[in-house]
Amino acid sequence: MKEDASSPPSLDQGAIRAGGETRDLTRATIRRAPEPSELSSTAAGEHVDTSSGSVKTVLLIEDDHDLRALLELTLEAPDRRIVSTSDGCQALELARSLRPDLLVTDWMLPGLSGIEVIERLRRNEETAGIPVIMVTIRDDEQSRQRAGTVGVFAFMTKPFRPAELQAAVDQALNGAP
Repeated sequence: MKEDASSPPSLDQGAIRAGGETRDLTRATIRRAPEPSELSSTAAGEHVDTSSGSVKTVLLIEDDHDLRALLELTLEAPDRRIVSTSDGCQALELARSLRPDLLVTDWMLPGLSGIEVIERLRRNEETAGIPVIMVTIRDDEQSRQRAGTVGVFAFMTKPFRPAELQAAVDQALNGAP
């Protein structure tokens, strides 16, 4: 059976079912956290506690393909699932359906800007509390103030230091103020 080009993709074509709706994820990338059996030891031989079973979802929004890949690698951890997209509109839909534990976003994006995505999430009771880390080329005081006004947890400029981003992510996911 041939599908109509205007119909939404089926689940096997890059869609996710959430809340009874099918969401198009053809432009999103999902990096799953490894299975507990895959986490029994690290490359250095250290054992990882897998008893809690709490995998955190991080939604990454970055429109530069290469930088998005670098950010995905930087954010990757045994207890995290990284979902990434390059588009602000799709990010808003993903945030509403997945309810991530953290949002990492660029400011300037196609569709909706990172700031617009944050503003819209803050107006929704179910997504208002998602912590946000902004990684952007914008480095002026007005941008920093605007990000603070919409409740950005951490503001980082590009090029970013991976260790600083990882520290901010750990703080945000562990409920630090």
